[in-house]
Amino acid sequence: MDSMNVHLRGETKMSEIFYRMVRQNGSIRFIHGKGRVIERDSNGNPLRMIGVIADETESRETEAQSKLMEHALSSAFEGLALVDLKGNFLFTNAVFVDSSVNLSQFAVEF
Repeated sequence: MDSMNVHLRGETKMSEIFYRMVRQNGSIRFIHGKGRVIERDSNGNPLRMIGVIADETESRETEAQSKLMEHALSSAFEGLALVDLKGNFLFTNAVFVDSSVNLSQFAVEF
């Protein structure tokens, strides 16, 4: 909360906070808050503030799963390639790239 206190003192233009919230059921949520003072009194004390608080749990989990999948694919001992429905390569691991693979054998028709 130091970011908020620094902002409330007028030392920054905006406050941005990332924190982890543990709910009563034990589940964990990742929260991102961002805001700024929009009105101060004659002594510089904050009167009004606007901002937004967002739950970023799902996007963090999706990002973690993507990183895990990329690591698993990159670390595989076999050559791997992912292609889209048009046959465009989306991902290849080092084993696939280093092998002398005839790419025409991977032609896909849908």
